[in-house]
Amino acid sequence: MEELLKVDIFFTVTTIAVIALALVALLALIFLVLVLNELRLLMRRVREEGESVMDDVRLIRESIERQGWRAKEAVDGLGSIALRLTKWFVMSSVGSDKDDTKKSKK
Repeated sequence: MEELLKVDIFFTVTTIAVIALALVALLALIFLVLVLNELRLLMRRVREEGESVMDDVRLIRESIERQGWRAKEAVDGLGSIALRLTKWFVMSSVGSDKDDTKKSKK
């Protein structure tokens, strides 16, 4: 009789454990489906933005071909402005680090 009680307890505990594992697996699958759906939407947006960038590059190329050196100078000018702003930002951040070290030495 005692052995039957042990077997009943074993099967009850095993059943509860299997149900708990199944629920955890189900939740993991639901989470995985949600993440994959978000990834699919993100990839669609990246593809659309990539196509938009390619269209912009095509328009710039056509503009350079039509207008010749004037359009090229405008694009080069934008690049040089971006370069100067980048250098200014880097130098200003380096300069602020130097100011901090001077203050700490005093």
